[in-house]
Amino acid sequence: PKLGGLDTIMHHLVFAACSFINGTYGILPFQFGWLIAGELSTIFLNTRWFMLKSGRENSPLLGRVNELFAATFFLTRIGMYSAGMIH
Repeated sequence: PKLGGLDTIMHHLVFAACSFINGTYGILPFQFGWLIAGELSTIFLNTRWFMLKSGRENSPLLGRVNELFAATFFLTRIGMYSAGMIH
């Protein structure tokens, strides 16, 4: 899929609006905290994308970034989200 399309822009605008509303009014702080914690893996996903696009696919650092992405994705989006849904 093409990255950076209207769907990506809308996703970020909605997330920014949710962040503003929560930060300003404190609405649903537990749920928002749970949601924003899942974004931890995005740091490593974006770093991985940047490394690949900038020709660093053979860098030893890319392996470490991949590991960190997988670990944080599993911990937050699979582990934490699943535990929250069960709770």
